Amino acid sequence: MIMDSNKQFVCADLFDQNFQIECTLGDRLLTRTPVSCIFFFAKACDCSSLLLGIKTALSDFPFLAGRLVLKSDQLFLDCNNQGILFSSAIHEERIADIISNLDSVPSAMLVDHLKNEPDKYSTRPLLSIVVGYFECGGMSIGVSWHHSVGDMHTLMLFMKAWAAAVNHRASDKPLIVGSRKEFLSGFLLGADPASAAPLVRHYGRLQLVKAYGKLAFASARTQQRSFYFSTHELRRMRVDLSESVGRELSLNDCICAHLGHALIHAGCGQPSIDLGITVNYRKRLGLSAFACGNFIAPVFASCSSDSSTCETALRIQSACRDSAYLLNALAATVSFVAGKLKTGSYEQFLPIALSQDRLTLLTTNWSRFGALEIAFGNASPFFFMPFGHYKIPWLCGIVEGFHGQGILASIVLPHDMHGEAKQADFISYLHKYRALSDELPAMVTGCSWIS
Repeated sequence: MIMDSNKQFVCADLFDQNFQIECTLGDRLLTRTPVSCIFFFAKACDCSSLLLGIKTALSDFPFLAGRLVLKSDQLFLDCNNQGILFSSAIHEERIADIISNLDSVPSAMLVDHLKNEPDKYSTRPLLSIVVGYFECGGMSIGVSWHHSVGDMHTLMLFMKAWAAAVNHRASDKPLIVGSRKEFLSGFLLGADPASAAPLVRHYGRLQLVKAYGKLAFASARTQQRSFYFSTHELRRMRVDLSESVGRELSLNDCICAHLGHALIHAGCGQPSIDLGITVNYRKRLGLSAFACGNFIAPVFASCSSDSSTCETALRIQSACRDSAYLLNALAATVSFVAGKLKTGSYEQFLPIALSQDRLTLLTTNWSRFGALEIAFGNASPFFFMPFGHYKIPWLCGIVEGFHGQGILASIVLPHDMHGEAKQADFISYLHKYRALSDELPAMVTGCSWIS
């Protein structure tokens, strides 16, 4: 229950003049995609300090305080310092009780979710922050941002700058360019678009209606389920799969492959599926680690009942390491869209991973962004996760477990998989690397939404 709340627009302290940033194709295709997440803290930081910190951090991230504008169907970030939306609330509940029932807590209580309103871009904020104060002395920070302004990496750059401002410390300056489109094009000059397939699919007008109808039908009765893997469980998984292929596999290779095979084992309806793994390609293509924008793309690996989990993990590793193919796929996508735009519009494109033409488990790993290292004074988060109305089936998000122990994988499951995901056989297969002696954290066992 909210005892008190308020909303206000917060602007940058230092702002010289308006300017616009030309967006990339990736930014343009994400205009219908707001993203939300939540941080939980055992201790709180006073609201006035947080507000002052935001004003300071926004001076280095002016595009977050701006608005989206379309000019001749090209997307721009209008850095006009109209502000982000900030609110705070006082809650009677304890954080532990909120987390235990997180699947039934109204998400609007903790996050002010941005809406998908294409016709109101120029008047709507691109970032909202909600700070919640709880009876136990803890705090939550709910964040919702428009995906077109940047990916999770971009948000984390801002969060770290915000924390640094609150702590009166200097922070790394973000790289903000006048044209993200031209900036990325410079890295794609040596690519061979003909050697890779585009990452989007184009639909005719009637096909588009059917595709969105299919997506809406598939999203109507989805349910998110979360699965906890302890540190010991993950270590056994990684050692077993790495030894099986005679090569060191990453934890991400292993968990993505394991989840895919677990879904096939559970009877997802197909003997083979595609695994899409979202990769941050800044380092792969030589971009600055401080570049703001959407520099992410999916890579794909097949997963079938005819292959072993270790073989699938090896295919994932190869796909993630193939920077040349990723470069060519990005260039192929730009070329493909440019050709189709001569007679169509951006709205006629859908990412292949979301097309529903084939079952694709699309996984994004948010466990390596340093989310739990952000500290506002003495307040450091002990848990972080994406949070909101994620309805599209087969989306999977991976985050660190409570207090950084283990990981939590959350999958949006279609209606016909709700029951299967609770069956003992599926749970047993999913946790085949869990030992009876493994002691699970109390917060995990206290959450009915975690298996």
